[in-house]
Amino acid sequence: MTREQQKKLRELKRALPKIIQTEIKKYKLKKKDFKVWGVKEELFFDMMIDVRERDGHCYCASVERLKPLWIDELLWDLLGMPENKNEAVSLRAIGAFTVYGSEIYEMETELVSWEIEELEQCVIAYVEHFYRDIQSCGIANFYKCMDATPYHQELRKALSLVHDRKYQEALDYLQACGRGVFCNKGIWINEAITEYCENNL
Repeated sequence: MTREQQKKLRELKRALPKIIQTEIKKYKLKKKDFKVWGVKEELFFDMMIDVRERDGHCYCASVERLKPLWIDELLWDLLGMPENKNEAVSLRAIGAFTVYGSEIYEMETELVSWEIEELEQCVIAYVEHFYRDIQSCGIANFYKCMDATPYHQELRKALSLVHDRKYQEALDYLQACGRGVFCNKGIWINEAITEYCENNL
């Protein structure tokens, strides 16, 4: 990256949060830290927009995710953290102990001129798309994309089986898995799921 590109990238990164905040007001969406989020019925949607450099080119990228509200609540119950259910809904977007949703949309656009006006147009398009997806997507989209999103794939699958009361299937699935990605006060999530399923069989 040239010095001029470094300078422009810093300017774009500084401008991005304000541009996002201005745009999401039109749709009454919420923002917490680096995540934009919204809720429809029992579904939680979140989106992350960022700007980055790669191989001397500048890109603005967006990733949208979807998860049912119950998936974090089930995680918290199993890890002995039920008080999290009383926290602000935004915790599901930025909390350390939260399930990464199924990715339902991903896009990257090159900012040819590295200019703020280009970034604004990109953000306008991404926020509008996110709003449309909130209106049109349902729980079927969560299940459809569940295995296509590698991060937390095992956790989403196991918790979904528990929620659907497929306890034996969950036990069979977890046999090939380790302790899982989360541990709270000595409680590992996959061990907690296993115990819960055994108790319910």
